[in-house]
Order: sequence, then structure tokens, then C-alpha cells
Amino acid sequence: MINSGSSKAPCVSIRGLWYYLREDLWYYLREDMTVSVDIEVARHIDLLVLPANAVRESLSTAPWVLKVGNGKALRKPIKIGARGVALIEILDGLVEGDQVIPATNLGTKSGQSVRARIL
Repeated sequence: MINSGSSKAPCVSIRGLWYYLREDLWYYLREDMTVSVDIEVARHIDLLVLPANAVRESLSTAPWVLKVGNGKALRKPIKIGARGVALIEILDGLVEGDQVIPATNLGTKSGQSVRARIL
């Protein structure tokens, strides 16, 4: 829906979200035209991410990973940021190069001896 108005704020209705369009752009629009819109939710540079299947209890208030250290699996609390379907941003608790055990590996427990194998 296009509407002329003085406000630049989006309008929300039961049918969706729509924005006011400047009058000088109306000239280019025709009936039955469609538009594509890319919505960028966040942009982060130089971030640390893990596959979502490496983070345990990612929806809780205390997410954690099993980190490999000194030949043992160690429970390591982490702070997470943006979450996607496949990747989760790590804000605190790990550094680049740390090795973690995927949560899909249910047999590995904290304190257990392990050997890292990079996939």
C-alpha cells in the first residue's frame, strides 16, 4: 500500500507493514508491479561464530559448549549474540581457535578424556 503523508514512520495494519512513498517516486510505479526488499537485521564485523549444533542449551539463560582443553572435554559457559538457523555469534567465553565438541555428540561428558579431530 502506498500512501502520501508527511510522516516517514512505517504504518502497521492487520495486512502488514507499509511505508509512505515520496510523491516523486509514484511516477515509476505501475499497477501489479512488485518489489524486492532486503532487510538487514544486524551487521557485525570480525565476529566469532559457531555452528548452532555446537552450542548446548542455546535458548536458555546459560548456554554452554564442551571445549577441548588439555585432552579433556570441559564445560565452558558462553555468552551468545545474534542467532541464525545454522550459526550462533559468540560474544564471550571462547576465542578463535578453541575446539568444541558438537552437541550432537551425546556420549561425551564434561571431564571425559578426548582427542580432538578437526573436521
